This record gives sequence, C-alpha cells and structure tokens, in this order.
Amino acid sequence: MMASANAKGFLSMTDPLYIGSASPYMEGILNYPTALDDVFNDVDLILNFGYQYVDDILPKMWCRGKPKNVIHISAHSAETIKEKYRFDFEVTSNVLDALQQLGEYAATPKQHFPADKLKTTIQSHRRRRSSYGRLSPIEVVEAVNKNIGGGKFITDIGYYRHHAILFSEPTSTGQFFTDAGLSSFGTGLASAIGAQFVDPDNSVFLIAGDGGFHSGSCDLETVARHTLPIVMLILNNNAFGLIERYQHRGGNGANEAILKFGSVDFTALAKANGVAGARASSFEELDAAIAGRDRSKPILIEVPLEYAEGDEFRESF
Repeated sequence: MMASANAKGFLSMTDPLYIGSASPYMEGILNYPTALDDVFNDVDLILNFGYQYVDDILPKMWCRGKPKNVIHISAHSAETIKEKYRFDFEVTSNVLDALQQLGEYAATPKQHFPADKLKTTIQSHRRRRSSYGRLSPIEVVEAVNKNIGGGKFITDIGYYRHHAILFSEPTSTGQFFTDAGLSSFGTGLASAIGAQFVDPDNSVFLIAGDGGFHSGSCDLETVARHTLPIVMLILNNNAFGLIERYQHRGGNGANEAILKFGSVDFTALAKANGVAGARASSFEELDAAIAGRDRSKPILIEVPLEYAEGDEFRESF
C-alpha cells in the first residue's frame, strides 16, 4: 500500500504492507534510480481509493512493467479527469465499505516484496547527519518527526516539500498537509495559521523555504497578534531554490539576478513582528530549540540549508 502525500498517516510505517508515500522526485532524492521500477514492475492491479490527479502519485509513475488494470474507488466520480487519468473500472461508493468488502478477498502477501527496498532506503537516509554547519531537508523533517506528537505538519512549496512527503511520519490522517496541485509559493504560513486555529490544543509545525516565506512573511504579525504557537522552520539558502533547479534543468543555466537574493536575518524579522527567533546549524541545535521552546507562543527558527550529497534533482519518470 502507498499513500498520496495528504493521506499519509492512515497506516503506520511499521506495517509490513505499507511502503509510505511517493514523490515525482523520489529517485533523485534517494539516489535510487530504480525505485519506481522496483515498486511497480510486477504489479498487475492498481486500486485507487479517493485518488485525485493533483496528488503527487501520478499515473506515469505507475505505468511501467506489467500491463495493469486500474480500479478507481471513490465517493465521487472521476469522469471529469479521464483525459489525464485512465482507469478500467470505477466504483462510486462509500470508501470504508469498499475497503471492508475487499478485505474479505485479501491475498496473502509475498514474503519478500521488491518494494521493501524502498522502505530500507528511506530509513538509511534518516540516519544521515550533516557536518558542515548546514542542514539537509531530511534532518529538518526528522526534527519535526521527533517533536510533533499529536500536532500538525505543514509545508510551503519548494524542492524540500518532496523530502517532507517521503520522510514525514504522521500517525493519523489530517496530520500532514502539503499544497499539491496549484502549489503556490508562500501559502505555507497561511495554511499553518488556519491549522492552528482549527486545532488550538496541538502544535503546528511549518517548513518553508526563504523564497516562499518572503511571499507571505507579513503574516508574522498575524501570528503574533493572535499568539498562535506555530513552530516556523525557515530553510535558508538565499535563493528561489526550486526555480533555480528547473532553470538549470532547461539547459540554459539559471538567471541568478532574479533567483538569488542577499542575506536576510529571519530571526530579526521575527522579533520585529513580536515573534521569538532562533537559529540552528546542526540537528542537535534544531532539536533543542524545538524541544525547549515556550509552547504557548510562536517561534521562528532559521536553518541554513544544504541539500545532501547525491541528492539529484530529477523527475522519476
């Protein structure tokens, strides 16, 4: 079983049948160029529950190896997206009822499923730690995993979003949210504010890049005015990093005049708006800053960002 990003948490990562989520950039992030082949080559039946085309698991990711029958099961018809998402059979039904009925016909799982390698690869990346004064997105996600409890995990838009999709470990649905589909820079802080209003008794964690955060940092004042205890983790590499990678991939290089910007002291920006600010340049410092915070008030933690060696930006199809 595999979950789309915003459905993570419906099963524990310790479940032997659950392999987590997928991202269009997973093979490059994991330095595992055959990940999708290993997951899907021998599959001959795809059961999609509540699938939406804007989810990060795209049809062109599973269309490899054996011919596949695709069954779409949802409370709503998918007729309107048939041009992009083709299925052989559609069941419009209560999804829980459909799951319970299918459970009566469940097959015995293979002892060694090729997708098991994906889980072990993800686990091996979790243990890596930077030693050069900057953190990788995986380390930041791991710090959130360690401290989140029953809270919510929100991401803004950037390449790091796909690291969060792969490495976050929500324990229930509705705990992890990333803006799939429209994917607009700067929506992360607004989403975190909304999540905190909806769930005032639990912590909300936001991961945002410096470029995206600049688009909506004015709402730091909103956070302070309403005393929303959001933990804002700002990954700073002084650039619109995702756009820079897309431009390099185009073969003509990146236009640094519009992609790079000068150093911004995000801790000072936070304090100017009445929010506590801190900076962390190691996993231990980040973990301590999160664990030692005043849980009744917001905090912004600036994290110098560096993508890990071997983290190659490329689409997995």
